[in-house]
Amino acid sequence: MPTSSSPNVRFEYLYRDAGNYKKRGAVIFRGAEGSDLSALDSQIRQRLIDQTYFYPEKVGIPKLDLDELGHDDEMDVTWNEYLGLNFTSDGPSDRRTILEVIEEFQPLGGPSA
Repeated sequence: MPTSSSPNVRFEYLYRDAGNYKKRGAVIFRGAEGSDLSALDSQIRQRLIDQTYFYPEKVGIPKLDLDELGHDDEMDVTWNEYLGLNFTSDGPSDRRTILEVIEEFQPLGGPSA
């Protein structure tokens, strides 16, 4: 169970379709002792496409989409946008720590060129 020095971390992200309709999501991960949000955010962004985009299913995060509005394969993207991290006292919705999740982003290609 996280202590006050290692609160849980809310990972916030969204899906934006070609019509600029949006759907937000969040996953809460267990914190890590002495975590610094700015450093964690930087580690994540270094592993994203253009420091923003990622394929959630490749890192075990639920994919967001707007299929209920219809999907245009030629215009709508398949990635989600990373928004940021926040500390939270809410219970985790995923059993992994934020550091474990960050490591799962590594196979996506490392730092953006």
